[in-house]
Amino acid sequence: MKKLLALLGALLVLGTSAGAVDVAAPSALLMEKETGAVLYAKNEHEKLEPASVTKIMTILLTMEAIDSGQMSYDTVITASAHACSMGGSQIWLKENEQLSVSDMLKAVCVVSANDCAVALAETVAGSEDAFVERMNETAAQWGLNAHFADSFGFQDDGNAVSPRSMALLAQRLIADHPRILDYSSLPEATFQGKTFLSTNTLLRENMVEGIDGLKTGTTDGAGCCFTGTAQREGRRIITVVMGSASHAARMWESQALLEYGFSCRQARENAWSAIEGSLHADLSAQGPLWAQTEATLSASFSGLTAEAGARVHWEVDGLPVEGSETPIWLMNGAVAEATVLVPAGEGPLPVALVVTLPNGVLLRQEAELERASEPVTFTGRMGARRLELYPETSLRIPFRVRCDRDTYSVIPAGWYLDGEPIPLFQNAAFRVGPEGRTSGYTLVGEELAPGEHLLEFRLNPGALPGVEQASFPLEILTLSDLETAA
Repeated sequence: MKKLLALLGALLVLGTSAGAVDVAAPSALLMEKETGAVLYAKNEHEKLEPASVTKIMTILLTMEAIDSGQMSYDTVITASAHACSMGGSQIWLKENEQLSVSDMLKAVCVVSANDCAVALAETVAGSEDAFVERMNETAAQWGLNAHFADSFGFQDDGNAVSPRSMALLAQRLIADHPRILDYSSLPEATFQGKTFLSTNTLLRENMVEGIDGLKTGTTDGAGCCFTGTAQREGRRIITVVMGSASHAARMWESQALLEYGFSCRQARENAWSAIEGSLHADLSAQGPLWAQTEATLSASFSGLTAEAGARVHWEVDGLPVEGSETPIWLMNGAVAEATVLVPAGEGPLPVALVVTLPNGVLLRQEAELERASEPVTFTGRMGARRLELYPETSLRIPFRVRCDRDTYSVIPAGWYLDGEPIPLFQNAAFRVGPEGRTSGYTLVGEELAPGEHLLEFRLNPGALPGVEQASFPLEILTLSDLETAA
């Protein structure tokens, strides 16, 4: 039987290794643990009964309770009558029988022991009902597409989890509590003098290199389910199969998915290595680089000997450009672009494109681009050139300005009265383009002393290099109570 199972699984792998893998199960998912990349998905968001794979959440919450200091692995638990009455898979605990937390976790992982799962739940939360509430609260906090009705997966009419959510749950369990693999990797375990074999036949019969977990599940309603994981050379794959037709089928399908996952990862790593040695990108700007203006930077890729997905972001003058990070498929002819604000300064502008491969390797392409020699200038006008104002009146003064370059400038600007900046009317990043922008200030006569005043709208008051320092004035005469307009 072992040889037949391995042969059928191998045939399924060979039949799909040249292209995308496929499985007969109605719902499945294949994920890289480190990157979270999904390599295969089938009805990944459909909520289905998970059977005893439900226990992954029970194990996780138990290990969180250990981490919090609520209990330890050596804490002794006394089995309740309720825990001993579960039926199904179990190690046949008797009421008031005692077992350590560590042994109960081992029994849940190896034997899928319902009695131990309930005993752990009661110890963590005081009752199984309270524990189930915590399971659902945790699922909601993590954004999982899941609902739980018990702690061990027996109720098909209440437990429901999507393959993607189950994979995310397994990913979190392994990442936060790697000790779980010490239990789930055991091919057998002995309790009360009796040896129980693992329900994971891929592990028990050594059918997948590196397999060390994680949890099987079977009920009439759920069919045969399995959330498995294996690690090779530091690479871990997680697979979820739900609703398989038989125990053997779920193992063939899981074996195929795991082998395909490692095959995909190896091919991708080969591509990443090739990209590291051949990456080239020509960096350029679309149009002149005027100081304090928005410009589009462009990178064109060439010379690549492989293709792969990656992420890129830009740096300008040694600083990352906020919002420039984006995914890209690296291939010859691919183009990465970003709109950036050209900082004021003199001499060439240092720019860099940083490529982050999925394995975390950073690749940089750098260039020095010429800034425009001409300054950025502005054209603007007040709503009036000179006005007289009675003390009891107020008047809204409009102002309109445009950038003389065919781009947007982002500069400090603000309103000034008699040479002093007006509080709350200063803008450190005033954005103005070639189509123009309006502003305005309301003059209140009673706030001005009688006599001459000067209202200004100033652009670039700090004299940033490469940008015109402009002022647009309005002369004001505030009349006294006895004066009249001549």
